[in-house]
Parts: sequence; C-alpha cells; structure tokens
Amino acid sequence: MIVILEGESLVNDASALVLYRTAVAAAVTGAFSFGEALVRFFLDGGVGVLVGLAVGWLLIAVARRTRDELAETVLTLAAPYAAWVLAETLHVSAVLACVAGGLYARQHLSAAVGPRSRIQSRAVWDLLVFTLNALIFILLGLQFAELIQRSGVAAFDGAVKYGVLMGVVVMVVRLVWVPVTTICAQSLRRGRAVKSTAGNWKSMFLVSWTSMRGIVSLATAFALPLTLDSGARFPYRDELIIMTMCVILVTLVVQGLSLAPIIRAFKFVPEVAHHEEEQIARQEALRRAAEALEDASREPWADPADVEWLRTELRDRQQRHKHRSHANHGSRSRLRSRMLDAERRMLLRLRNEGAISDEVLRTLESEIDLDTLRLSPSS
Repeated sequence: MIVILEGESLVNDASALVLYRTAVAAAVTGAFSFGEALVRFFLDGGVGVLVGLAVGWLLIAVARRTRDELAETVLTLAAPYAAWVLAETLHVSAVLACVAGGLYARQHLSAAVGPRSRIQSRAVWDLLVFTLNALIFILLGLQFAELIQRSGVAAFDGAVKYGVLMGVVVMVVRLVWVPVTTICAQSLRRGRAVKSTAGNWKSMFLVSWTSMRGIVSLATAFALPLTLDSGARFPYRDELIIMTMCVILVTLVVQGLSLAPIIRAFKFVPEVAHHEEEQIARQEALRRAAEALEDASREPWADPADVEWLRTELRDRQQRHKHRSHANHGSRSRLRSRMLDAERRMLLRLRNEGAISDEVLRTLESEIDLDTLRLSPSS
C-alpha cells in the first residue's frame, strides 16, 4: 500500500501540475484549445521525463569521477534544481523531470558513491525535507491573517464554506474513484489470478481514505499569477488560496487523525515479506563475501591470520542472522549495546580530559553509532 500511495502521489502531482499550467494560461490569456491542451499534456510530460533522465545520467557520471563526500552531497542537491530550471526553460513539466531524474539517480547512486557519502546524503536530505515541510506550513499560518484582512470578513467566510465543501468533495471523489479503477483493472486482467493489495476491501478503503492534501496544493495556490494579460487583477485569487488552505486542513485533520485508528481497527495481517527478503539478501551477500574472501586468500599479499580472523567473523555473522529471532540474539544485542555505550562514555571522558581531540572523538563515535544501528531489527 505504501508503494501504491507513494508512486501515485508522484505521478498524480506531476499530471495535475501539467493541467494546472494549462488552466492558468487559459485564465490569463482568455484563450483555450482542447486539442492543443491535450498535445501539450503529453508533450510536457514526455519531454519533462527526458530532461530528468538526462540530468540524472549527468549526475551519476559526475559522481563516479569524484571522491569528495561534500561534493557528492552538493551534486544530489543541485541536480533536482538543475532539472527543474531546465524543464521550466523548455516550458515542460518540471515536476516530472525531478521525479524521473530522482528515480534514475536512486537506481544508480549506490554504485557511484562511497558509504560515507551515502550516509551523509541521507542525513542532509532528511533534514532538508523536514525543514521545507515545516517552512511551508509556517508560511500557511503567516499568510492566513493577511488574507483575512485583504479579502474582508464576508468574502473570507464564503471562501471558508466553499473550501470545507471542496474538502468533502475531494474525500468523496477518491472514495468512489479508487474502487472503480480497481474493479476496472481487475476486469482487464480477464479473470487471471493475480494477488493485488488493492483487491482486499480493507486495503482498498485505506488507499481511498488517504486523500490528504498538503505542500503541492498550497504551492500551486500561491503560484497563481497576480494579474491577467489585460492588467486586471487575477479573479478570486485570495479566495482560491483560502479554499486551498481549508481543503488542506480538512483532509489533514479528518483523514490524517483518523488514519491510525482505522489501521488499528482493521487488524491487518503483519507484513513479513520484507523480513524474508532481508534474510535472503543477507545470506546471499554473506555467501558472496565468503567466496570473495576465499579468492583473495590465495593472493600473495593475504596474511593467513587475517584470513582466518575474517572467516570467523563471517561465520559469526551468518549464525547471528540465521538465528536473529531467537532469545539468545536478543541477549547478545543487549550485551553489545551496553558495551558500545561504555565505549562511547569512555571516549567522551578522554575528550573531556584532553587526552584526545574532538576530531578523533567524532571519528570513533561515528563508528560506534554505525555499530549501534546494526543492532536494531530493521538494520
């Protein structure tokens, strides 16, 4: 269900913004052609995807030629901006450009950069996304009082009423749309036995209920032009922004707050497929590591003592992952966690006493943090 929701949100937002561009152009110029709009929809989407793939390919090509972690992180930040600007310059879908470029880059980035760069990039992106999300909703609050003063109480009340009504419409339309499209998709399979997450009515309802609106809706409302080509004020711009804010609040409050209770009430069967995949992946990775160790052990530079030590380490890791769910593993994890905590406290003590520098502390503490993360069940 998460894959369905995340995937459709990317494509839906991009498709909606292409239509939004056409609608705004029609409102500003006063001219609209359905045939031209249809051609522009597919042209903007197709060229936008090509632009994103080109920028993603360039990002990976450059990342393969640098070994500087900061430079690689900056590249991951600059690439979406470059894709957006290039797509906007060509008047095609900038959102689809970023989506396509991001998917391509994520598919190949792990092989192009080192482990430090990957860890650092994830931390930077997590912080950046959280900060931008927070700023958007801060902006919503700051604009609210100004919109009330500018639009007047009567106009504001009317926009709020229509906004709440639109929020209800958004929820109802999705509650109807998802089951209809699911049934149509299943009928197109012509009776083939295909297991689908959306085929279960609980899953179908949950997907239908997740029609929350947020940053993209607010950004598009604020992006409405101030004036038309004639110089006149864009009609109902403030009211549209207020309505959008109401839709966001209604869907976030009603659907967002009710989502967790609904999930608990449905009592879904726990998902175990990804745990099984994780176990298989770990076993195969360790098997390949053992083969690589045996191949390297025949090299003249390989120290037999080091080879034997690594063989023991591999056997220990294989046994640990094989019996991960057993009680002895839980005991081992707690013991290991306590050891790592003691190591960290000793390092802090050495730093505070002046025996080691802060730089040495950061280096060794990073290693301990990575070992600590490996102890978690999801690692």
